[in-house]
Amino acid sequence: MKNKLGRRSFVKFTAGALLAIPALANISLVAANDAEKLTEDDPMAKALGYKEDTATVDATSHPNHKPEQNCIGCVLYQGDDPDWGGCGAFPGKLVAGNGWCVAFAAKPS
Repeated sequence: MKNKLGRRSFVKFTAGALLAIPALANISLVAANDAEKLTEDDPMAKALGYKEDTATVDATSHPNHKPEQNCIGCVLYQGDDPDWGGCGAFPGKLVAGNGWCVAFAAKPS
């Protein structure tokens, strides 16, 4: 038995999916706004050498760090807020835009 999706069903399904996107995006924004800021004494932050200010990174402990590297310039940084944003390395937490950790990977130019 073949399962055929008629044109009307396809249009209804697509319209419903398109209408749901803004609602889902809004849920994501609310969740991001409710996230707490990552602190440097958080165990995961310590493990990844996270600092809220890239200028305070110890060059001896992290020789690959460069002063111009910061979270806002990392591919893992989520959002457009230059002060605080989500991070793929720290799910459910906000990182400082001027922060840094060893997971830093520069955004392509």
